[in-house]
Amino acid sequence: LSLLVEEVRWLKEQKCSIEERIDKLESKIASIQQQAQETPIAPPPLSSQADESITTKYKLVIRSVVNEIVHIGCPIGTWEGNGITVVVEDLQGNQIAAGHHLASLKVELVVVKAEFYENVWDWTKDEFEASVIKTDSVKEKIKSAIFQLKDGKGVHENTRIHKSSNKQYVKLGVKVIEHTGERVLEGVSNSFFVQHRPRGNKSKEGSSPRSRRENSPTKERRG
Repeated sequence: LSLLVEEVRWLKEQKCSIEERIDKLESKIASIQQQAQETPIAPPPLSSQADESITTKYKLVIRSVVNEIVHIGCPIGTWEGNGITVVVEDLQGNQIAAGHHLASLKVELVVVKAEFYENVWDWTKDEFEASVIKTDSVKEKIKSAIFQLKDGKGVHENTRIHKSSNKQYVKLGVKVIEHTGERVLEGVSNSFFVQHRPRGNKSKEGSSPRSRRENSPTKERRG
């Protein structure tokens, strides 16, 4: 009997101790909850927000292949003719539908450094802007560079670099110049060599030396 009485007493002591611990834990939980309600939740840093400078599902693509040599002030020749074709694609390479919300983007052609986009498939907006050859430094400029896409596609006709530092390799770039609410990756062409047109060459751009010889007068051979 004495053992049973002792065991009951011990259990009561343990019960009191447990109840005290529960009270302390509940008090601590209530204090934490109150602090959480009073403290405003800070927004996530800009680097983790899903805005147009970070996330991307779409990209601009320059489909035209530019000729190896481009003369300043002359239409930029491509394998398809004298126009730069730009389309909007998803990251799998599919052109967007005509009714897509990005199908009528306003874009701008720029000149970028030739070493940009070498063995790289992605970049940030800041990295692209850093690669653009600025007009106020070496005076690279495309005439009437801004145009609007239609149905996810556009052709910039008679594209000309009418200001340039002479004799260097560059690339064309294309970027969105309106707010879209999401990141659209810029497009980049193949590299090409820019130079001034040779003096005294009044033939049409793209004509071959052979055709010029065939059209030139020849002297009669003396018997």
